[in-house]
Amino acid sequence: MIVLFSIKIDEKMKIGAVIVAAGKGERFGENIKKQFYPLKGKPIIVWTLNTFDEIERIGELIIVVEKEDKEFFLNEILSKYQFSKNIRLAEGGNMRQDSVFNGVTLTSGDVNIIVIHDGVRPFVSHEIINNVIDESIREGAAIAAIKENDTTVSSRGGYIEGFFNRNSIYRVQTPQAFKRELIIKGLNKAYKDGFYGTDDSSLITRIGKKVKIVEGSSKNIKITSRDDLYIAERILENLRK
Repeated sequence: MIVLFSIKIDEKMKIGAVIVAAGKGERFGENIKKQFYPLKGKPIIVWTLNTFDEIERIGELIIVVEKEDKEFFLNEILSKYQFSKNIRLAEGGNMRQDSVFNGVTLTSGDVNIIVIHDGVRPFVSHEIINNVIDESIREGAAIAAIKENDTTVSSRGGYIEGFFNRNSIYRVQTPQAFKRELIIKGLNKAYKDGFYGTDDSSLITRIGKKVKIVEGSSKNIKITSRDDLYIAERILENLRK
């Protein structure tokens, strides 16, 4: 019944995805930005785009890149790799939230659900993307996240102040998906209040809406450092077996 419900809704829903790839890569320590760094023969961003390109229910892809990277992206990514979807480029902003805003506002006006994903999370699965979309259709907003396995603490002055119950602690990932009106309302409210969130879902909770958690994956890593790149290579080797 869940499958039938999802298909019925999809007939009325238009879905777009915003892939944020405007990072400056300051922690990566290379001359080339992390999103364009080669991973087993292909730039990291290409692995990410291929996955979203393969999902039929997603009608359009908006890629957010720095202004200075647009020509490189057109010549070295779009011209060299084949994608079936309509891909458009949005310009990155000063902060991630600004980049998300630019991507969201470039989506077509008839898009009902907007999926937001980090360009440097190349191992997100079709299942996670589809589950997040399904829950956003039902609930209005949904994110991928995984439970925290380690004990977590709060600190003050370099000393432990308190312990958190790890059963209620999650590590937030992307993709995150929202009904169009919710993410736009959340962004507008944030700018009105001078608020900048490190995560898109925080914009939704700030306007009093609940966000559904969907099970993510430990493989769905965000590549931000050289150590992450080593882990990514091992993940890719295992996925190919």
